Amino acid sequence: MEQQLKLTDDQDLELDGASIAEFLRLNSAVIGIVLGLLGGLSTFLATNLLVIKGGTVVGPHLALLGQFFIGYEVTFRGSIIGFFDAFVFGFLVGFFLAWSYNLIVDFRSRREAEAAERAQASERTPRVSLRATEARRTVG
Repeated sequence: MEQQLKLTDDQDLELDGASIAEFLRLNSAVIGIVLGLLGGLSTFLATNLLVIKGGTVVGPHLALLGQFFIGYEVTFRGSIIGFFDAFVFGFLVGFFLAWSYNLIVDFRSRREAEAAERAQASERTPRVSLRATEARRTVG
């Protein structure tokens, strides 16, 4: 059974820092897969469009990807190899970016939690005024 949260316009929703941090975290694998698919599909489509277009020299600039992607050529076979190479590269970049972002979110969450604990601790400690201390010294 699913609970739904219904708020009216005059109600405020208060969340603690841990809930906000968990909400802000990214799924590294999903971001990696999405960027991998974007890179792979764009390489695949660009290569096949140039192959279909044809000509005497097919895609000299796109052929430079062969310097970075092992086995890549501006052919249909090369587009399949380029898809997998670009997918791996995009996945690694996306995974690393999401992982780095999550580190920053965790760091900020811990820092805010520690600041809240320090604020609570300072509220609990008794405060002694300087005047009361001086009065005891002069009386004693």
